[in-house]
Amino acid sequence: MRRCFHHLTKFKRYDIEQFLSRGLSSTAISREVGVHRSTISREIKRNSGRHGYFAKGAQAFAEGRKPSTWDCSDRKKIRDELELAIREKLISLWSPQQISARLEAEWGVKISHQSIYNYVYQCSRFGDPLHRCLRRFGRRKRRYGIRRRRGVMPSPGQKKRISERTEEANQRTELGHWERDLVEGKRGHSCLLTIVDRKSRFTLIRKIEKRSSEFADKSTKAVFQSGKLSCRSMTNDNGHEFHSFKKLEKKLHAPIYFTEPYQAWQRGTNENTNGLIRQLFPKRTDFSEISAKEIRHCENLLNSRPKRVLKFHTPEEIHFSRQRKLFRTKIFYRNIIIQQKREELLELTRAFGG
Repeated sequence: MRRCFHHLTKFKRYDIEQFLSRGLSSTAISREVGVHRSTISREIKRNSGRHGYFAKGAQAFAEGRKPSTWDCSDRKKIRDELELAIREKLISLWSPQQISARLEAEWGVKISHQSIYNYVYQCSRFGDPLHRCLRRFGRRKRRYGIRRRRGVMPSPGQKKRISERTEEANQRTELGHWERDLVEGKRGHSCLLTIVDRKSRFTLIRKIEKRSSEFADKSTKAVFQSGKLSCRSMTNDNGHEFHSFKKLEKKLHAPIYFTEPYQAWQRGTNENTNGLIRQLFPKRTDFSEISAKEIRHCENLLNSRPKRVLKFHTPEEIHFSRQRKLFRTKIFYRNIIIQQKREELLELTRAFGG
């Protein structure tokens, strides 16, 4: 039988500190923590200070002994300011491939996306939940069956099929051709209206109170009547929330096209964007409890994140034709490291009575 070995995490060390303060023996603590009693004995013996066992000091001792195994392709290690920069972007839900490409473009640092994946998986082995920032937490994508049809659309003669769409919209050579859909909330509650530009992948997210054509069209008109964004065409699915498209066409002065029934891939850009939004707002989320600030934050994350299909430019850069720096300077991260080391030194001094 294969034996598995796991290191004590920071949280288990805090449990050990608490149980020791209550006067429990190593055997009793091992039962509570779920490890062998020898592990507890070794932990207390190796990581106790002059004034006893403290979790923070024990974690620092353990980290100091831990060998670094995160070598990059150019024989450098993910550490110091590079590690902080990578962690910051992972927390912002960037993929390792996006991080790798923009690091090379902005810092001139060549590091493969596989090295970043290895770093994330290594962190997870030591109790750091950084892998939860990945798109699917490292799991494979599920396959779903065909969904039932939602409502009845007008007769085919009254609406424009996607086959009638212009070549500029199909080939993504022109801004202003949008795809539109709804992200469902908890049953009976509000939804998110998502509108994505086909060329730049620039995303607009608006909360609507009810899943109906009245609220969807009203929110869509408000977006484009400000004059800041142009609309040359719109592509919808066959949901009942887009039934009143004739009125919206007159307001936007732009044609509205519809995909074939059960052909979600014909609006692949919008479907992919909805999947990214689900990373922040999982299914069964009650959007009536989500604030406008949280929705704006989600919108900014999507528009300021580089995409491989855009040659690792951001949707915002493509849509507004402007280049910007996405990583802070190395000096900024270096100052953070210096401050962290000072704080750790002060904590260790207090813990061990120095």
